[in-house]
Amino acid sequence: MGVDTKIYLPPDVRIEDAADVIGILVGVVPQKRRARDWNYDFEYITVPGVKIQSTSVPSLNWIIVRAPKGQALINGEGSMSLYYDSEAGEQAGKYGRRISARSTPLVIALGIKLAKFFGGKIIYRDSASKSKAYGTWANRYFPKPRRNNCPSGGGLYDKFQNDKYNVKPLTRADIERARRVASYTDADRT
Repeated sequence: MGVDTKIYLPPDVRIEDAADVIGILVGVVPQKRRARDWNYDFEYITVPGVKIQSTSVPSLNWIIVRAPKGQALINGEGSMSLYYDSEAGEQAGKYGRRISARSTPLVIALGIKLAKFFGGKIIYRDSASKSKAYGTWANRYFPKPRRNNCPSGGGLYDKFQNDKYNVKPLTRADIERARRVASYTDADRT
């Protein structure tokens, strides 16, 4: 049994949007695309190398981010993956989405930025263990910065896409600040 970081996001966060923001945060450059729907021209953001992979449980998915060829993500690796639960249940409280991964500085820094972008809560170190050393530790809450995290059209949709496009990747300083509350180093991620 390990110690995980749990990132709780509001129920209106689409997995695709969470995956895009994660990809940008770990260093993949977003791309703007143009499309037309019902006589409405719009732009949307894509993040190359971001993939959502289903599991045998319908509400559980892997978010997988692969670096562009010849490059590395902020963690120095070619890829990373996070577990996304779209039906987090009672544990989530008012939050309906949960992302879980080992309690490393990278995951904690990523969780803080995700919760700031979408609104949410992060638990730096969470374990099923009854040991005081590994119990739930350090909840941090961030208010929802916008009324709707999944606008479907018009000006709100355009603003949300621009907000995603303007997300800044994590820095080494962001990761270093998270080191003091992590249970593992980034090398211990499995």
